[in-house]
Amino acid sequence: MLSVGTTKFFQLRLKGIPVSKLVKIGKSELVMELVVFPELALTVYPPEDLLLRPEFGRLVRSSLDEITDKTKGCSVIVGYPEYVGSQIFNSAAVISNGSITANYRKRELPNYAVFDEKRYFTPGDHPTVVEIKGGKIDFDVINEVVSGARCTIFAPVS
Repeated sequence: MLSVGTTKFFQLRLKGIPVSKLVKIGKSELVMELVVFPELALTVYPPEDLLLRPEFGRLVRSSLDEITDKTKGCSVIVGYPEYVGSQIFNSAAVISNGSITANYRKRELPNYAVFDEKRYFTPGDHPTVVEIKGGKIDFDVINEVVSGARCTIFAPVS
């Protein structure tokens, strides 16, 4: 059985709290094997025009690198804006034992009411499935569930 913890967390606003305290829970009193942070957890949702500032992208990458370096003894899934050349993806990194082992890019971007994701983000082009502790986990964000674009694979690995 996989122990999963979820939390809300905004890395760029928590400068006074060491990242090691946030991600070390895999080896501390909570004994979580997988900690799942929400969509765009490193920035807040929605970051809007902050995404267009080069310094913002550097801060996000620096925070992701710090979390990656400090993650030991558990896996972490954390949402962040991923900068690739001139494109920005609404992504989630899967981090295990000090390295990014998988990366998911949101495929179905909402663009109605208060949502304006197509203005900022490039959609991902494939599902992401990861194996953690003998089970496969897929990534479905709400619009992928609603649109039918989901990829559901929850089965033990033989």
